[in-house]
Amino acid sequence: HAYGSPKPENASVYFETVRKLIYKYAKPGKHYPVVSGEWGYSAIKGFTVEKQADYIARCYISNLMNDIPLSIWYDWHDDGPDPNENEHHFGTVYQDFKEKPAYKAVKTLCSELKGFSFVQRLNTKSDSDYLVLFKNKDKICLVAWTTGDNNEISIPVDFNRASSTSIFGDKSTLEALGGQISVK
Repeated sequence: HAYGSPKPENASVYFETVRKLIYKYAKPGKHYPVVSGEWGYSAIKGFTVEKQADYIARCYISNLMNDIPLSIWYDWHDDGPDPNENEHHFGTVYQDFKEKPAYKAVKTLCSELKGFSFVQRLNTKSDSDYLVLFKNKDKICLVAWTTGDNNEISIPVDFNRASSTSIFGDKSTLEALGGQISVK
């Protein structure tokens, strides 16, 4: 459980520590995968439901980048109505089963990446910017976000336009100018 990670991307240090311990104590030649059996962020006390949605998507992508084959989010359903009780607000749906932004983010992520496999994180000018490449045969999908201040990055491309999907499923078209697409 990577709950101690202030940001999803920070869990890579935790996963590496776990892998070193497994390697140290495992039987020779035996491989044990590291899984994310439970992880979540509660939407409480300034941690908005929109930020929770952002973090759930980043958790899943970060886990794929760290060769984590199984990711379980805690919790699928808010456990109660108390605005001051941390345990009541981890869900991807509210207590009345209405979708929270986190639910929509996971639904979008699963839909957009269906059939795609993680390839690699691409280099950017800033370590805070993430540009993650996925492939499905001859198709590619890039997932982009930043852990720093909002900014715009340019990606060199050999095509004229690409479709873009927001974390909540809103679609738009990106036009290439001078062999580059700009992503906010």
